Amino acid sequence: MIHRNVAAGTAITESALTTHRRDCAAIARARGRAVRINTGGKTMDNLSFGMTMTIVGVGGTFLTLWILALVVDLLKKIYPLQAQDESEKKA
Repeated sequence: MIHRNVAAGTAITESALTTHRRDCAAIARARGRAVRINTGGKTMDNLSFGMTMTIVGVGGTFLTLWILALVVDLLKKIYPLQAQDESEKKA
């Protein structure tokens, strides 16, 4: 797809436009400005992105810990702890 720059009368290819947008975002990040990620008209600022990543990260951590607890319980059922005899306790 080719975009036309009406003011200059030049044509810009899609890859050149993508490169330009990426370069502008890098400059904005270097200057400490909020960068908006363009996803087809929907935008997400740095705060929204950070909160989303935090929630997903915490949720993933809790899910992993829950699965680990299930595995430990399963292993306890497969290999139960055997009771010691009275003679072994005194020795």
